[in-house]
Amino acid sequence: AATLCAGAGYVAYVAYGKPTPTVDYVAKINEPLQALPIPDRAWPQVRETMLQMLPTLDLFNGLVTPDPKPDDPVWAKVAEGIVTLRPLVPKIIEAVAKPHWGFVYGKDGSDYLDQRRTVLNKPPEPVVELDPLVPPTLGMLLPHLSDVRGVGKFLAQNAKDLIRNGHFTNAWESFDTIHRLWMHQMAGRTLIEQLVGASLIKLANNEMQAT
Repeated sequence: AATLCAGAGYVAYVAYGKPTPTVDYVAKINEPLQALPIPDRAWPQVRETMLQMLPTLDLFNGLVTPDPKPDDPVWAKVAEGIVTLRPLVPKIIEAVAKPHWGFVYGKDGSDYLDQRRTVLNKPPEPVVELDPLVPPTLGMLLPHLSDVRGVGKFLAQNAKDLIRNGHFTNAWESFDTIHRLWMHQMAGRTLIEQLVGASLIKLANNEMQAT
């Protein structure tokens, strides 16, 4: 999955004034997040579920056609992926029902990247020596966002498959889960999270209108 790097400097500028290397803006952004009770955080359960969804989740991450049909060349793989991942849907539903996303910037991003590489048996990224003159407080890794978007794509395909088979209540649960993912992303402290949220709600609305 592509590693998304969000500029936290802008958020820090808006929230705390003119950025300066003497202030750890990421730590300041994290202060209210770390105060959240663990049981109220969606991210820990979403993280574990997404890791369980690998590597099948990458199929949905890479979907170019937003609405593959049974006669599309990729449909056989999509249909197989839906069957493989469907048992994990209740875990996602339970997680996103929590009141807060609870993603801690910096640590949670690097931890997820390491865990994802371990699951996929990929070598660790090389250690990069940081320039001591560049403040390390103005950027954050958000490698989980491509998988969050992939979960949304899977849930949309899952909902449409359920509708085709007459399971309308379960289909609605899948669409509702995308909406809840959207709300969590829109509460994020970076622009890229909110853009991912916007793509999720657009996906859900388009698919609901199409069905």
